[in-house]
Amino acid sequence: MRETTAPDDQFREQLAGHGVPAEVADQLLGIFAASRAGEFAAVDPTLATLLRREPTTLATVLREQPPSD
Repeated sequence: MRETTAPDDQFREQLAGHGVPAEVADQLLGIFAASRAGEFAAVDPTLATLLRREPTTLATVLREQPPSD
């Protein structure tokens, strides 16, 4: 499968076409922009401290899930 990314304006228009309020579309686009900028790439030790163990990565969770039928 080939991955494509729509420009922000086009994505906002698609969301609006599906009835998503403009404020919500802008919030989603803000999250996507932050992700593209690498703002979620930082690892903070706080969660491990709270859990008293290393957190399980998303990759591990997905790998360990049984296939759905």
